Amino acid sequence: MNEKTTKRREWVKNAAIIFLSVMLVLTFFSNTIMNYSLPEVATQYVQSGSITAKIRGTGTVEASDPYNMIINDTRVIESVAVKAGDDVEKGDTIFVLENKESEELKAAREELITLETALDNAILAYETKILDGTLSAGTIAGVQSGNIESASTAQARVQAAKDKVTNLENTKAGYEASLANLASQEALLENNSTYDAATKEAALNSANLQLRSAQAQLETASAQVDSVQAWFNENGVKTQAEANQKVLDAQTAMDLAKMLMDNAKAKLDGDPNGSFTAVVGEPGNPDYDSYMQLKAMFDGLEGLTWQNIYDLKKAAYDNEVLKHKAAENIAKNFAAKQRDLSSAQAAKASAEQQVASCNATIENLNAGTTSTDLAAQKKSIADQKAQLNAAIAKTDTEITVAKAEQTQILTDVAGELNLDSQNAEIARAREKVNEKKEQITKLEEEQNNPVVTAPVSGKITSLSYAAGETTKPGENAAVIQVAGKGFSLSISVTNEQAKKVSPGDVAELQNSWYYNDMQITLTAIKPDTSNPSQNKLLVFDVTGEDVTAGQSLSISVGQKSANYDLIVPNSAIREDKNGKFILIVESKSSPLGNRYFATRVDVEALASDDTQTAISGALYGYEYVITTATKPVEAGKQVRLTD
Repeated sequence: MNEKTTKRREWVKNAAIIFLSVMLVLTFFSNTIMNYSLPEVATQYVQSGSITAKIRGTGTVEASDPYNMIINDTRVIESVAVKAGDDVEKGDTIFVLENKESEELKAAREELITLETALDNAILAYETKILDGTLSAGTIAGVQSGNIESASTAQARVQAAKDKVTNLENTKAGYEASLANLASQEALLENNSTYDAATKEAALNSANLQLRSAQAQLETASAQVDSVQAWFNENGVKTQAEANQKVLDAQTAMDLAKMLMDNAKAKLDGDPNGSFTAVVGEPGNPDYDSYMQLKAMFDGLEGLTWQNIYDLKKAAYDNEVLKHKAAENIAKNFAAKQRDLSSAQAAKASAEQQVASCNATIENLNAGTTSTDLAAQKKSIADQKAQLNAAIAKTDTEITVAKAEQTQILTDVAGELNLDSQNAEIARAREKVNEKKEQITKLEEEQNNPVVTAPVSGKITSLSYAAGETTKPGENAAVIQVAGKGFSLSISVTNEQAKKVSPGDVAELQNSWYYNDMQITLTAIKPDTSNPSQNKLLVFDVTGEDVTAGQSLSISVGQKSANYDLIVPNSAIREDKNGKFILIVESKSSPLGNRYFATRVDVEALASDDTQTAISGALYGYEYVITTATKPVEAGKQVRLTD
């Protein structure tokens, strides 16, 4: 029993010793174990110093103003007389072409045949239209002389022809109405001897009704005559010549008003606040002579500025324009008004005859008639009927002629437009034929001279073809850097970088020892078309003996060096949605030693180069800044330092 108890106690004691030993070891090494699980960071002191803000980039040298040689037809290259980099003089041989007819020349000759056929067809259609007998001689002569009337004039001619037919038809209708009245009167006279009281009263009523109708027609015709006469009186014209003269007078007045307005505008543009008297000068001065005409129309001109004068002159010109348009309308409508007057006068005369006849019939019915009087009245009516029938026959003839004229005018107007269009088509076809002939002549000249020479002196920068290859029309066959012209180089940078440089800055060339006396100068800062909102294009002028197009050069350009109090490595700069910041290391004491934590410090980048950035922020200048880490590091988290 005692032996078992003793063994149990020894086992418990040994277990307690082992447990305590393990706990002591873990406590002793806990700091070391934890350190191995933390991100390991590299740090560097924040320091002061100088920074040169440089922009670096690589670009390809291009000729500033290269001459692109183009062979305009498809030809086979027989031989190439130069190679890229050779200097050539104007007239030196570049390519020798095989002496074979080009495909372009063959195609041009075939196209010429097609164009000449089209021209012949256009001329034939034009001549056929002239000879088909549908157009008047005057229209044909006008087209051939190039005297094509305007659309408004043609429209006026068509309307006038239409109005003429309408007026003649109205005149005929008046004659026919008069003839019907005479027939009624004649019937009354035939039955006059047998009238009883009731019949006589009915005849009188009928005659009075015809009289009132005739008087109404007379009043309407008289009003129409008075209206047209009033139009002539109001517009002050009696003949077409007078109307045309009014247009010429209005044109002269309008031209003068425009000249004075333009003069005033020129003076206004030169001296907006200048006064009339200060500029016009003495009598004899052209301005004085011109504006004295204006002075006669406006009082107090001497006190006005040129702006006032221009406003008055423009108003005067606008008024003259209205007068000119009114005069044109008068002249345009004169012929129609003359026809209206003739028709109204004819209708009035016819109505007067009807009134007279009706009055005579009523008088006879009231007084009774003798056989002699009755015979005289019948003869008078018969004579009037004969006159009216003759007038109707004449009017029918005039209507037929007017309709034929209307048809001819419509035909002439349409034909004139058609011929004018055909003339234009012939001119275009002839121009195309001439252009094609010129092209063929040029191609034949090139065909007869298979040697392609340098059009300018300079250096061959590239050749697109070798012997045996076929040229492509419109593509560069060779590029010549013209003698005396420079080279350029471009690099794309951010908008922020572009703010650090300005035209005139001299760029440094990497491996400059390799090149002989090469100078690179910034000449322009332009938007980068590939990303205009974010990038700029720095354009440099490149000079030197060893410069050739196609070279790839690496350069740097930027401001001069400047001193800053706080400088950190570029790798220390971090950025998130709140802006740029750095992480510094701060230490805290513990029973097991110092522990290190990352702390965020917001900063502003002032300048940078390839390795360092100058910053401003809440720093003293001796902090450790984290540059790299084995794991992602967050502000407030514990880290361990590299050994």
